Amino acid sequence: DSSPVNSPVSSQSVHPLYNSDTTGELSQGQNGSTGELYQWTETYERRNHTYVRYCYSLNKVSGSKKTIHIPGGNTSNQRTRTRWLEVETLIQRNKTPTEITQTIKQWK
Repeated sequence: DSSPVNSPVSSQSVHPLYNSDTTGELSQGQNGSTGELYQWTETYERRNHTYVRYCYSLNKVSGSKKTIHIPGGNTSNQRTRTRWLEVETLIQRNKTPTEITQTIKQWK
């Protein structure tokens, strides 16, 4: 569905791939010496708009979460939704946080 999402939006209504909330790890890959790698996307709100970011952590419980905003506007913007899908695809293909971060930085 490529139609824009009307405001206000919730994380359950804006995700481009799933109908339910997908906050939390979507992909887990083993990182030999440092533990588990968790990668996911999540939405967050600023000034009555919902935005999306890529997140990763090397430990679900005690690891520090790193986040990178996916540029392109808020989640009602088709460009943002397309980029969100691309990040989700990279996660599903087990790309590293470095590879995904490099892709996102090219969009700025």
